[in-house]
Amino acid sequence: MKHLKLVLPMLAFVLAIGLSFAFVSEDEALVTGYYGPSGSRLPIQVDCDSGINECEIQFVDENDQPIGSPLLVYPDQTSMTPLPSPSEVPYKVH
Repeated sequence: MKHLKLVLPMLAFVLAIGLSFAFVSEDEALVTGYYGPSGSRLPIQVDCDSGINECEIQFVDENDQPIGSPLLVYPDQTSMTPLPSPSEVPYKVH
């Protein structure tokens, strides 16, 4: 019983630290990019912040069938250089 009073709070402390790393929000990795023609681009949240590929999105229907062709994602309304992406495959947008 004497050891339990010492071990139990330490176990709770270690468990709390471990769980704090388990619940990381995926939204923190998203950045705001813009797609469409220069000057009238629309914002979109994408996971494009590093990589050697160009960031692209692909609109898809409810059956994951492509709607139109992939669109490049830019860092702002007027930039002509797309965001970098780690993926060669366009991100699907439903």
